[in-house]
Amino acid sequence: MKKVLFVATVVKTHIMEFHIPYLKMFKEMGWETAVAARNDYENPADCVIPYCDTYYNIPFERNPLKSGNLKAYKELKHIIDEGEYDIIHCHTPVGAMLTRLAAKQARKQGTKVFYTAHGFHFYKGAPAINWILYYPVEKWLSRYTDVLITINKEDYERAKTFKAGKVCYVPGVGIDLKKFNAGYVNKEQKRKEIGVSADDFVLLSVGELIPRKNHEVVIRALSVLKQLDKLNHIEYVICGRGAYETDLKKLAEGLDVADHVHFLGYRNDISEICNCADLFVFMSHQEGLPVALMEAMACGLPAVCSNIRGNTDLIEDGVTGLLANNTPEEVAQSISKMKSDTALRNRVTSAALQKIKQFDLSSVEDEMSKIYEGGVRNLVLQGVYKGQRIRKELGIPLDAKVVLSVGEVNKNKNHKVGIEALAKLRDKNTYYVICGRGPLMEAHKELAQSLGVGDRVVLTGYRTDVADFYKMADVFLFPSFREGLPVAMMEAMASGLPVVATRIRGSSDLVQQGDLFEPTDVDGIARAITSVQLGRVRHEIDAFDIQSVVGSMKEVYGSLVTR
Repeated sequence: MKKVLFVATVVKTHIMEFHIPYLKMFKEMGWETAVAARNDYENPADCVIPYCDTYYNIPFERNPLKSGNLKAYKELKHIIDEGEYDIIHCHTPVGAMLTRLAAKQARKQGTKVFYTAHGFHFYKGAPAINWILYYPVEKWLSRYTDVLITINKEDYERAKTFKAGKVCYVPGVGIDLKKFNAGYVNKEQKRKEIGVSADDFVLLSVGELIPRKNHEVVIRALSVLKQLDKLNHIEYVICGRGAYETDLKKLAEGLDVADHVHFLGYRNDISEICNCADLFVFMSHQEGLPVALMEAMACGLPAVCSNIRGNTDLIEDGVTGLLANNTPEEVAQSISKMKSDTALRNRVTSAALQKIKQFDLSSVEDEMSKIYEGGVRNLVLQGVYKGQRIRKELGIPLDAKVVLSVGEVNKNKNHKVGIEALAKLRDKNTYYVICGRGPLMEAHKELAQSLGVGDRVVLTGYRTDVADFYKMADVFLFPSFREGLPVAMMEAMASGLPVVATRIRGSSDLVQQGDLFEPTDVDGIARAITSVQLGRVRHEIDAFDIQSVVGSMKEVYGSLVTR
């Protein structure tokens, strides 16, 4: 069974927020899943991670210089060395740093290390200390990274200069547009609940109350609007909590705008609040690709944002929102402009709703599936993306055992015995897929119906994507009466599929280990399908590689020429 390990600094605010869809994807493909991260729940018993087989509570510290990270490194290295993981996907600066160091030996054994950078700490306009501390470390660690994934365009361009095996751009972690494109919201009732009235112009910010999120500049902008006598009926709502809350409240009181500022704390009804607000204000100093902004856009809420990396991936000034420099005067001007110009708000809202579609969770998941497949191509994954797609297309459950045959549907190929063997199996979650066309297709469908397995026998007809079928299947059945040297069997073996075949010339040249069966031995074939060990295997077929065959033919040609 293939194994994947996800690593991040914390569980609650990272693994649970961003990575459950990918744990689910791997579980549905039959992989064993594990998570290594610090339990950051107030009540540790609340730490229950869906689709996770094994959880390791690692004492990561967010500060990379804290001595506790040495203990975290030792624990993580032991887990990686003992776990024999096929894929390790790490996130967050500290978690990713320690993982890539701890996985150096595992990579030599074939483990592939993926790293998603959720926003480098070095960026255009970042403090010099960030460049001094973080840039050389990330560049050096990239050589221990098989796939480096970035979530904004600025980071992507910079990462392409690093030494990672492959650099990819994925538009964020994805958001569920259906969730935030909410249906009916009683705006009057929701506004009353959060302390604003129906005729107020409501500004909304969502984010942790820390200096980086820069709620301060919005409060100062309110003071500017008050001085200009433009604050009437403007209310500022902040969703989030953090260490800076007391300072922000004191600032609002000192500027005499406290009665216009509402601190709501942590909320689980963000989509509803977005749908009753008028303007999203997001003036962060630093972002990777801001989820809060994407959620607001998905709700149809126009936005005023700081002109920084991440925000500019989403907001084109005057088109999908307004960009503003981080000064109280410019923020106040942008707020006033949006408030007074209804046509502008409607125009940017419409454009933002179109823009955000490319960041939908399903699109991002598809992109990540492709990256996983491409990054570990030599592992011959069991159904990553393409195989999964084929099963969905054919209506076959992801947890079913699939027996595959490839070849013309005629008497010689003997698919009839496969259908009869399927009917003898006790396991009713086994399917038989026949990839090919021929004169016996209708007869085989009728036979399957008569044996009570019509819903589990799939005749696909001619296909040009046979390679994806090998990824989708669990067992290859080759029941022919007669062959020369069967290409379909060689392809299946090259893909790592276990093989059940008949004892005939050609097949016996390929199958060096395991049993072969007579073409009419229905019971023997049924037993073989039942007992076969699932998972990819290494077949000894190097001699049949095209380069080896070409080399042999060169020798033949050469011997003739030199006579």
